[in-house]
Amino acid sequence: MSRGMWFGRERGVSEVVGVVLLIGVTALLVGGVGVYLFQYGGALEESGPSFSASTTYNDSAIGDGQTLRIVHESGEPVPTGEVSLRIQDATTERGTPVEYDGSALERQVGSAFTSSETVVLDRTAFTTGSGTPVTGSQHLDLGEAAVRIVWTTENDERSEIVYEWTGPDRTGG
Repeated sequence: MSRGMWFGRERGVSEVVGVVLLIGVTALLVGGVGVYLFQYGGALEESGPSFSASTTYNDSAIGDGQTLRIVHESGEPVPTGEVSLRIQDATTERGTPVEYDGSALERQVGSAFTSSETVVLDRTAFTTGSGTPVTGSQHLDLGEAAVRIVWTTENDERSEIVYEWTGPDRTGG
């Protein structure tokens, strides 16, 4: 056997080994991606509704006080049973904290918030710390408030903010 012939065969063997290794690595990568998708793919499917809104903020200091108008411009109907309206840091004009009574969304739009429907947040949607409604002599102040519509899965495993508005005077989170 001559030296040139020996190296010629070795070169052919290394090409075959290289191809087999490339096929093996590719199969492992495809298998790993498949396992990942089967294991975590279900969680990727369930996401919040697509929701596009326009907001009108009235900063009136007379009458009932400030109001926030949220109009569902486009996107999927948002079932009111799957979302909650969360409002932080709303007060009266004197700085007295008020709490959202939890009923404005469903009371105004019914079982689903659909395109072209409007939710209006005014003093009638709030109560004082003792649970009494905000009266006509108390003006609502939303200047430092944060308003969010939060979608939550049926089993409460995941939630997503589908709408967020912050008052013009709000600082921080």
